[in-house]
Amino acid sequence: MRPIGVHHTGMTVSDLDRSIEFYKRFGFELEERLSESGPEVDEGTGVQGAYMHCAMLTRDDMRLELIEYAAPADGPAAHPNNGIGAAHIAIQVDDIDEAVAQLRAEGVRFTSDPIDHESGLRWVYMKDPDGITAELFQVRE
Repeated sequence: MRPIGVHHTGMTVSDLDRSIEFYKRFGFELEERLSESGPEVDEGTGVQGAYMHCAMLTRDDMRLELIEYAAPADGPAAHPNNGIGAAHIAIQVDDIDEAVAQLRAEGVRFTSDPIDHESGLRWVYMKDPDGITAELFQVRE
C-alpha cells in the first residue's frame, strides 16, 4: 500500500446547518450537500437504520465533512479531550488574539486564553456548537 494523502476529515454533528455556519467563519466554503440512507449506508457505518445528511466544506487544500444523523439521532456526546478516539481540527490564524476576541464576542466558548509554546506557536482550544473541540493556532515569525 502507498497512501497518497488525506482526502478529508469528518465529524458527526447534531445540526448540520448550524455547524456549516460555524466553520464558514474560518474560510470554509460549502462544496456539496447530500443525504444518504439504505442497506449499504447501514453496513458501511455500522449504524442500523442510518439516514444521514452530509456536507463537504473546503478551504484551500483542506476538506471537512460534516455528518448529521437524522436517524437514528442522538448518539453519545463527543469525547472529552483525553478520551480515546477524541480528535480536533486545528485552524491556523495570523493573529490569534484578534481571532479569539472576535469569536468570544460572537459567543464561541474557549477552554483558556491563548497558550504560548516555547517553539513560538500560540494555541487555544475552543468548542464548536456541539461541544466538539477545535483549535486555533498561530505560528509566530
